[in-house]
Amino acid sequence: MKVSKVIIFLSVLFIFILPGGTLFAAGGQQRTATPSGITPLTIATPQSAFVTDYKDNHLTRHMERMHNVDLEFLLLPTTASDIFTRFSLMVATNDLPDILMTSALSWAQILDYGSNGIFIPLNRYLEDPAMAPNYAAIPVEDRNAIHSSSSSADGNIYVFVEWSVNPWNTTPSRKYINKAWLDRLGLNVPATTADLRSVLLAFRDRDPNGNGRRDEIGVYGRFEGTYGEDIITALLNSFVYFNKGRLALDASGNTVIAPFIDPAFRRGLAYINDLYREGVLSASIFTDDGTVYRGVLNSDPPIVGFASSGSLGNWPDAANNANFHEMALIAPLTGPDGVSYTPFIIPIAGPRAMITSAGRNQNTAFRFLESFYNRDIALISRWGEEGVDWTRDPAELSRFTNAYINIGMFPSVIVAVLQNRWGTPQNSHWSLPNPAYFSPEMILGTQGNYLRDIPVPPPDGPVASLHYQLYTGRHPTMILPDLKYNLADAERLAMPVTDITDYLNQSIAEFVTGARDINNDAVWNTYLNNLNNMGLQQWIQISQATYNRQR
Repeated sequence: MKVSKVIIFLSVLFIFILPGGTLFAAGGQQRTATPSGITPLTIATPQSAFVTDYKDNHLTRHMERMHNVDLEFLLLPTTASDIFTRFSLMVATNDLPDILMTSALSWAQILDYGSNGIFIPLNRYLEDPAMAPNYAAIPVEDRNAIHSSSSSADGNIYVFVEWSVNPWNTTPSRKYINKAWLDRLGLNVPATTADLRSVLLAFRDRDPNGNGRRDEIGVYGRFEGTYGEDIITALLNSFVYFNKGRLALDASGNTVIAPFIDPAFRRGLAYINDLYREGVLSASIFTDDGTVYRGVLNSDPPIVGFASSGSLGNWPDAANNANFHEMALIAPLTGPDGVSYTPFIIPIAGPRAMITSAGRNQNTAFRFLESFYNRDIALISRWGEEGVDWTRDPAELSRFTNAYINIGMFPSVIVAVLQNRWGTPQNSHWSLPNPAYFSPEMILGTQGNYLRDIPVPPPDGPVASLHYQLYTGRHPTMILPDLKYNLADAERLAMPVTDITDYLNQSIAEFVTGARDINNDAVWNTYLNNLNNMGLQQWIQISQATYNRQR
């Protein structure tokens, strides 16, 4: 078996030392005898803090009965680097599980392991409806998208994926403004960046929270935050489409570009720097962690006028949270050139499970993993035990609705969640490390706590449906897909992309706070030259070639 030099080096190193000085011997597997006729399958997967028992688990028992298998779980660490460490040692000691179930490996790592015979190609299985009936039953458009986004640079598919499209998750840079303050000051909801500046100056000067102190924060967010918390990126999209740190496509959809060298990007930074100089944008945006961020959003009295957040969980118990009820979700703002975008997370097939070449019964392992594309199994893997955690009983379903049904997207609820075990300790499922296919109806036709109708100030409507109406389609028609670099290109780009991303983030912070003068041509040209010296043009050229190959 041929193994790349990278794997050999890391594997030999990890045999002798692991984090904390622990030697991981024999892969940590405890293999036991199974009754005659039952096939043992070993699954290596990261241990979830929310799964109390993998063996005494409803999903485990269901899958064992369905496939006549005995599942053994080898529980891995939780961080991507530690998972890679552990699996590299398994490769080095030739002590592989039947199945590796994790989303921690990069596409380059998957290609490396696959092309060197550690993971088996799945193409011939997936192309056979007899072997892959659930995969074959996926609607053609979705199946083609899954096939395209799960194929590696060598044309092989080495992974089972999780695929779902939820509008709520694709555009998380949701902008909220303090509507209670607007009403108090007799101001309209801003529609443009110019409107926003005027509103923020009023927030600064007219004590909208009524406590007699000048403690209001006009613009707040968290630059290093995830899932929509980065208000800087949200504002830049009123000038140019910018999905933080990523390359993009031009209007034709044919050419890969770097939006962060566009003159419009500079104009956006100049606008945000103006907000900072006016004292309506907090510099703490660049330093606050998640705990501080949530604390500021929930201050008493409220002190935030305008913010971005993807999760309602940043306002605990949002349905009854006074701070949240002061905020109104608003549409992406329109900039001076008529641009009104929001960052878009393109739906991609997320890697979930691979079959190793050392598997004792690869056909059984394939059928086992492929069955997760079955609708019923997908629901169990997401919600737990039917009749206990969720139901399809028509009598129960008739009692529920949700935001998407209320605006006519679907005729009725198809699943009602009886108790939401998601994010809490339970033994009903594995907290979804497994493959799955969730159709839009399965996602949006579910009545669950996360889709509960939460009233907001005018414009009236639940957050979910209002978000759908305001944010759907507010991005360029052509979006650069997830690029699958070959191994050589991935190695060539590893350092340049890291250096460029770090420098870009540092530059944004310094341009916004005035540490570097965004209005100085010489300073801007130095920024551009530094990006090119770090390898920006190489990144664009390799990405263009990869994009051309994937199309």
